[in-house]
Amino acid sequence: MKDVLLDVIVEKEIPPEDDIVVLYLTYPQRTWNDVLTIHRFFTEKKAKSLSCSIDIADHPYLCYYEVDEFYGRPVVPHTFYRRQDYPRCFRQSLFVAVFKASEIPHVNDSLLCKDTVFYKLKRKVIDIDLDVDMVRFEESDGC
Repeated sequence: MKDVLLDVIVEKEIPPEDDIVVLYLTYPQRTWNDVLTIHRFFTEKKAKSLSCSIDIADHPYLCYYEVDEFYGRPVVPHTFYRRQDYPRCFRQSLFVAVFKASEIPHVNDSLLCKDTVFYKLKRKVIDIDLDVDMVRFEESDGC
């Protein structure tokens, strides 16, 4: 996606100070009001790069990579034994992403950079990448 955005900037001669809003097709719950609200947040924060964030069900400190059939190793090595001591975490969501055109060369392949601000989504959203996601969306009545 970064390469696509860089090509668009060149092809359409987009000035560096212009905002670019990226809307992935995999979020059918998104509304025009969502886009306007998130862009307003981007503007108010004087941000250069914005992505959305959502709450996570399980903390990454509780997750393990599978190693062989009966073993695992932590995704995030740590020495905490009390969940209360775990740092607060969230998951990136590309529900809406907004950038200053000048910032696109500095984002990584996940469309993040050191200056990315996150807009916390206040409702559950479904990112439809797999058939199971579509089933979840249909069972939710699209809400």
